[in-house]
Formats: sequence, C-alpha cells, structure tokens
Amino acid sequence: MSRNVEVKITGLDAAKADIVEEVKDITRTFIRLAFVELRDTTPVDTGTARASWKVTKKGGTPDAVPYGPHRTPTIPVIPHGDVNIVSSSPYMKYLNAGHSQQAPSRFIEKAVAKAVAQVNRR
Repeated sequence: MSRNVEVKITGLDAAKADIVEEVKDITRTFIRLAFVELRDTTPVDTGTARASWKVTKKGGTPDAVPYGPHRTPTIPVIPHGDVNIVSSSPYMKYLNAGHSQQAPSRFIEKAVAKAVAQVNRR
C-alpha cells in the first residue's frame, strides 16, 4: 500500500500571466504618479526645468513628450520594459539641493516617496 499523496495543481500559467499583468499595471501607475509629482513640484521661473522631465526607455533616448500650456509636459505614454524618469536640466541638482525659494530641498526624493505611498494605498 502506497502512502504517497499526489495533488495536481492546474491553472498556474494563467495565474502567472495575471500576476505579470498586475505588476506591469502597478509599475505604469507608479511611473505616471511619479512623473506628475516631479513635474508639478519642480520650481518654475521660466518653466525650463519643469519642462525638462521625460520618461525614457532604460538605455534609450527620451521619448517625445508633448507639451501643453506653459511648457508643462503632459503625462507621457509609458513604454514597455524598464524606464527612467529623467530631467535634462543642468541645474536640476541645484534646485533639488534647495537653491530655489519655490521648492524645498530634496523635492525630487519627496515626490518619488509620495508616488510610492500613493501606489501602496492602492
């Protein structure tokens, strides 16, 4: 008499596909939230720094981001795969260090933390 018990589990491929899609959805949501938060908290004098935010494919060049009124980038279409949110402004590091009266120091880190918190509340 055999004492082995066998349990057959099916449907894992479908569950895996659902999990992968959910992770992609959460990632796209985070990128959009982070982009909007970064864009909206960047200090504005001429608008150049705020307009410099782009979403790029990792290792690639910035995707074209359409500009709305006041040179503010609109929310980009999020490409598939790994992406970066980058600013081409040469003085963004100084703004982030607190050299503007319009934004606190480390506003970039605070914007990303806020986007993380928003995704976690989801």
